[in-house]
Amino acid sequence: MLIGVRDIDAAERENIRRAGVAEVYTMRDIDERGMRTVMEEALRAAGRGTAGYHVSLDMDWIDPEDAPAWAPRCAAGRPTVRRIWPWRSSPTTAAC
Repeated sequence: MLIGVRDIDAAERENIRRAGVAEVYTMRDIDERGMRTVMEEALRAAGRGTAGYHVSLDMDWIDPEDAPAWAPRCAAGRPTVRRIWPWRSSPTTAAC
């Protein structure tokens, strides 16, 4: 499962398909449906027939002041409070 995907090229799309990733939630899904709705759906899907799940975060959402060796590719990589606050369901600005 992938959540918050901003940009997938053809090769990545094929790798996702080949890897059997069944659920992909884009930033557009989050913007249009709200983080709370997407996360509730994702948690239900992740909990079906599994012993648990693992969470991994891309570095492009970390503020460079907190991780000086990291420089995000675009400002939209860093989420707004509305994106990271699951119970806020208002639409957010568009991502890269």
